[in-house]
Amino acid sequence: MRPFILAILLLLAVSESAFGQGVDVQIDTVPVDVLRLSDFDPLNPSATSVFFVVTVTNDDSPRDLAIRVDVRAVRAGYLGSAYLELGQVPPNGIIVRTNQEFEAYDVGDAAEDLVDFALERGVLPPDEYVFKVVVIDQTGGGEVIVGEEDDSIITTNPTTNLDLVGPGTEFWSEPEELSTPQPLFQWLSNATDFELTVFEVRPGQISPEDVATNLPVYTARDLSVETFAYPSFAEQLKHGVTYAWQVNALVGTASGTARYPSQMYWFTFNSPTEDDFEADNVFVNSLRVDPQESAIKPGESVRFTYEVFDADGALVLNAVPSWRIVPDRLGEISEDGVFTAGDESGAVAVVASFGDVEDYATVVVETVEEVNSRRDSIFVEVLSPVDGQEFLEPSPDFLWQASTSDSTFRNAYLLTVRGPIEFGAAEQAPVFWQHNVTGASSTSYPGSVPGLQPGNTYAMTVSALDERNNILSTSEGVTFSLATDPKISWEVLNAWDVARRQQTDSLMLPLVLTLASPPLQQTVRDELVGIGAVIEIEADPWVQLSLPFYQIDALAAIDGISLVSLPSPHILFSDTTQSIDPADVETFKPLPGRVPIKVAVFEFGFDQNAITSLVGGRVTYHSFRADGAVGGSNTVDALHGLASVQALFEYLPRTAEVHLINFNTEPEFKAALTYAIDDLGVDLISCSVSWANAYDHYDGTSFFTRSVVDILDDDATMIVAAGNFAQSHWEGSYEDNNLNGAHDFTPGNDFLEVQLDNTKRYTLLLSWDEWGAPTRNLDVEILNDRGERLSDAFGRPYASRNVQSADGYIEPMERIRNFQPLYPGVRTYRIRLTSPNRPSPSDLAPNFELYIYPPPEGSVPEPDAASSLASGLATARSNSIIPVGASSFEHSSQGPTNDGRVRPDFSTSGVIRLNQATFEGTSFSTPRVTAVIASVISMHPEWTRQEISNFLQNATYGGNPAEKSNQLGWGSLDIEAIISALGTE
Repeated sequence: MRPFILAILLLLAVSESAFGQGVDVQIDTVPVDVLRLSDFDPLNPSATSVFFVVTVTNDDSPRDLAIRVDVRAVRAGYLGSAYLELGQVPPNGIIVRTNQEFEAYDVGDAAEDLVDFALERGVLPPDEYVFKVVVIDQTGGGEVIVGEEDDSIITTNPTTNLDLVGPGTEFWSEPEELSTPQPLFQWLSNATDFELTVFEVRPGQISPEDVATNLPVYTARDLSVETFAYPSFAEQLKHGVTYAWQVNALVGTASGTARYPSQMYWFTFNSPTEDDFEADNVFVNSLRVDPQESAIKPGESVRFTYEVFDADGALVLNAVPSWRIVPDRLGEISEDGVFTAGDESGAVAVVASFGDVEDYATVVVETVEEVNSRRDSIFVEVLSPVDGQEFLEPSPDFLWQASTSDSTFRNAYLLTVRGPIEFGAAEQAPVFWQHNVTGASSTSYPGSVPGLQPGNTYAMTVSALDERNNILSTSEGVTFSLATDPKISWEVLNAWDVARRQQTDSLMLPLVLTLASPPLQQTVRDELVGIGAVIEIEADPWVQLSLPFYQIDALAAIDGISLVSLPSPHILFSDTTQSIDPADVETFKPLPGRVPIKVAVFEFGFDQNAITSLVGGRVTYHSFRADGAVGGSNTVDALHGLASVQALFEYLPRTAEVHLINFNTEPEFKAALTYAIDDLGVDLISCSVSWANAYDHYDGTSFFTRSVVDILDDDATMIVAAGNFAQSHWEGSYEDNNLNGAHDFTPGNDFLEVQLDNTKRYTLLLSWDEWGAPTRNLDVEILNDRGERLSDAFGRPYASRNVQSADGYIEPMERIRNFQPLYPGVRTYRIRLTSPNRPSPSDLAPNFELYIYPPPEGSVPEPDAASSLASGLATARSNSIIPVGASSFEHSSQGPTNDGRVRPDFSTSGVIRLNQATFEGTSFSTPRVTAVIASVISMHPEWTRQEISNFLQNATYGGNPAEKSNQLGWGSLDIEAIISALGTE
């Protein structure tokens, strides 16, 4: 048995290569956490698993070779050696042998205690085992060492104590009722790796054995901490259904990974009602138990206190939780939170519960002997990061060292990162990430867990662990942050993070650069090309390009660039995107016209086949997309363009020459506009699209809006949709009366509640009035109906957190794009505006604008903005741009602009009915007004813009000819009156 035990030790050597006189030796092994005697068959070694493979590659001389492996344990000393004769090895011969073929052993005296331990407990003791692998050349009867190498590995022997804390109860009792859709699963164990499985309990199943035969609803793997929140992207828990959950502790053994299952708990999920989690009508959102960690001796007691908080973080004074301990065999707890340890030692979870809201603290019960055995102090010091360090990379390296006189310390640690630290002490921040490290004193933040967020501050500690993973000593905490390059938008950083996690960072990312001093300088152009950028369009102040993800940091280092962002999401000013059939041309009623006129329709895409069926060959296509796709990004773009063309041709005079121009981004729009005027010579442009972007404080002062006006000059007039945001726009002065870092939408309420449909994708746009040099930093985030943060599949929050400051991100804007609600149907979600660095009362006055596209199904509070003009062009300060509203449409955007100008100018019907499909919005009132103005210009080309406006003002209804309104402008155009006034061709 003793020689065979030594053979077990030979399995632990890690893969290494040794070189000597041209002979190469390599050992490849299976890493293990624990070695069990039951893994081996001493009577039949060839039947054991293959634990290591030795590969010897000879040089160009024939040799008689042998292998010797010397094994030493740091604590026990020399354990022995194992031998294997390889025999004659030809020149350049390759010999492969496994542990099954080692047969000769010498056992050292120090192995006695190790063998006794193994025979008594069935496993080898945890230790650091050092291996020296020697290759011996026996050619000619001698023994010459031609290769050797030594290395070490640490076995930890994690135990399998595993107790569930909650939620739920064991199967011998009724299942606990639970109303949170994302429960927090908690357990206690001395193991370090886990997997958690959630099952649906079928009718009639009353035992864990029955439930375990079901297919899991969700399985979480590769867990290294003893808590896990059911993710928002997993299959949603169903009302009235009973679920069960179980944890497996995973322990690496020589025979593979062993799974040690916990008991199984079950619970019944019932969707929350208004009465859930209330104490005298006060909503209970969270509670905290103190102290979080304690160490006592058997028979001693410790008193635990609690604090209960509502959704606003205020204390709830009349809420009393219930107490329990897990496992209950290690002591008892009174109704007022006094825990008294029993006679056994071990780890105990002290759990306080109020409804579904729980928190727990850990108590380590140790005997006097156990305490004395750890008497020698261990000092742990964090070397990197230094306190307050700012990391540039999203996967920083952590480094520490431990000083101890305890020879039994096994070099095992628990690294804890808390954060983000918003307010209060670092130790009060939630645990963001924990990681066990054995046999090393450094690690890197991995890409497979929720990412550290740029601009946030975190705290880090390192704890030394004993063989039961109890904490021996903890370092002083250090804080660090992840730098936010002021040029890089939050959206770009998120896209980069996803690419790294999916290992697709070699793909090209479309980007829009804002130049600090346009135009693009040759030196900057050369640097961009040098890092692999493909420049597509230059439209001052923007440069549109594509770049490999992995070059984003190199892009940020280039001078002359003030902002790096993704192309803005599209906005279509219509209330539906149903598929439609083209209308019959005979239904068109063209207005009169005498002289030729050129009209352009600006859209994201066009359905060419349907438009050909609609109007024949009366149109010419021009695509300014980088990919040249006339159909746009998707069928929605193409159908919207088709509907706009249909609306235009209803009244367009036959004298009109029509150009259909599509684009994708703002730079492409500017290039298209320049081409339409300078090359095509168009007179009128109908534009029914925009982007989820803010260019100024909706007052027409932005570089973009002014540059469009400059391009139009006196050469052309653009008719633009005012937008459909009357029911989805909130504005106001940022107020935080309780100084909790969140805007008060109403007194005492930090949330905007909106009804969102999970069949739609929503974009949120927040901006505030500090264009040019923002000094205030505001963020926006989406929460569930209980005020809890929602995360995507990568653990990243649904939020936007650019870091604005005098020398930071230059635009006072945040944007969440393409959020698809997580829960089926129309459900309530919460929107929260925050200021991460709590401002002083004198700084609480930025005026903000919040838009949601498409409009939500409802909201509390209701939209309260005086103006809802979301299109930057609709706020332009020029009569070369005419904003148009939709009469009798509740979503039609209204003025005034934020500098007090009345908008829109005119209105008309925004409804298109084709067969059974209906389109509605300012998207389709815009081309109709364009057709009317085209007729006026064609009949009276000598009229000025003001004369045309005066004519139209006298051909409206629903308005006041003496006073322009912010609902209909001068009124809704009266087509019959216009025909009568213009006369015939």
